[in-house]
Amino acid sequence: MKQIYILLLVICSNNYASFSQNNYCNTALPFTTGLTYTFPAGVNAGLAETGPNYGCLLSQPNPAWYYMQVAESGPINIHLSTSPSQDVDFVCWGPFTSPTAPCTSLLTANCTSCPNNTVDPSFYPSGNLADCSYSTSWQEDCNIANAVTGEWYIFMITNYSNQACNIIFEQTNILATSHGSTNPAIMNQTNIKNVIVKSELSVFPNPFSKSTTIKFSNPDKNSCTITISDITGKTVRSYKNITTDIITIEKGDLKNGIYSIEINGKQIQREKLVVE
Repeated sequence: MKQIYILLLVICSNNYASFSQNNYCNTALPFTTGLTYTFPAGVNAGLAETGPNYGCLLSQPNPAWYYMQVAESGPINIHLSTSPSQDVDFVCWGPFTSPTAPCTSLLTANCTSCPNNTVDPSFYPSGNLADCSYSTSWQEDCNIANAVTGEWYIFMITNYSNQACNIIFEQTNILATSHGSTNPAIMNQTNIKNVIVKSELSVFPNPFSKSTTIKFSNPDKNSCTITISDITGKTVRSYKNITTDIITIEKGDLKNGIYSIEINGKQIQREKLVVE
């Protein structure tokens, strides 16, 4: 039985991209830091191909495959979420010397009963299995502790819920003192459609101690919902029916720390918010 866990939500991005879902390892799409990725989750799209060891994933419905190459050595943390909130899972393999050669014979693991990373955060890696989670949450975190320049990683995201939603993912520790990064040059190797660069979401000042102004893309003045969440993913503030493209918020009862701000309208826009 799947168990419920609360995972970390720290989202930071000034860019937004939309991608179609890809269902096989050999048609995986590239991932790089600096973009937030979103795609409509597959529904009734079948199970993942046979061959790989899917680790902790007891089932693999509606798969989407991605790969990335490490540019700067260090830890890489990738956050996944869904909108609206639906159960999402993932598995990640690596490191490899190629983004395609491992498909699918090298997608292996040393574990036979591989746990969720939420149960045992220090368990992975296990052979070529870098990380894995099969919780019931609408948020997951993939953690690669020691990524090395030039290495390749492959990961698969599944829509366990089989419900219509958008799946969103991105690297979340790019502002950390010590972090790895991925190679943006690989993006030029694939024809990616529907990319919206610079969502125009900005927060200034950030960090802030009294108040801050949030500007975002809303050219048609559509009704938006603005949500502020703490690092556990708990909503601490919500502003509904916003029809402007700018809002000023006061610190008020917000405690010092890191938050995520999400603007949900025609696009989903996110940014990191720091209160001090």
